[in-house]
Amino acid sequence: MNDKDILIDFLTDVNKMNLDADPDLHYTMLWLQDDKYLIEKDMELRGGNADWRKDELYNYGLNYKFENDKLVELYLSAMKLAVIPDTIKNLKNLKKLNLSNNQISHIPDEITMLEEIEDINLSKNLLKRIPDNISDLNKLKRLVISNNNLSELPVSIKSMYHLKELDISENKFEDIPEEAKELLKNGTELISDN
Repeated sequence: MNDKDILIDFLTDVNKMNLDADPDLHYTMLWLQDDKYLIEKDMELRGGNADWRKDELYNYGLNYKFENDKLVELYLSAMKLAVIPDTIKNLKNLKKLNLSNNQISHIPDEITMLEEIEDINLSKNLLKRIPDNISDLNKLKRLVISNNNLSELPVSIKSMYHLKELDISENKFEDIPEEAKELLKNGTELISDN
């Protein structure tokens, strides 16, 4: 299965799972065809089936980048998503993932199967915890988890020596977590409001 087919499967799961969570979600079906998205939209918004250019879709929080037929960047920002499907694990070549400004309260363990991931943005969601196995992401250089409901970090995060930037601002930390202080010793840029 090529990366376009994998992306289609993942986005189909996103729609199925999140329509239950938010019936107002605009997308009822989504798929790729020749560098364009075909979207069956809510009748009130656009009406029927329509071809949308990639730059038009960016305004609706959806964008992507392929390099040599490999999906390397995926942006699903401000789309009222509440759930990340476990099929995210199939996006093996993904380097950058932006799921900011949604309603996500849980990160599935499967996210740690993104072996090439370098940049994850989960800011402005409803996260209360980060999975312990986040440290399995050996190539992760930037993790943005600001503007959530976090009051602690997993102990394992202090072993992420490869992390260059960690943004934990606008959370419920009373002080900078010890795990984050450990990363400072390794040269990680820490963004915090504590």
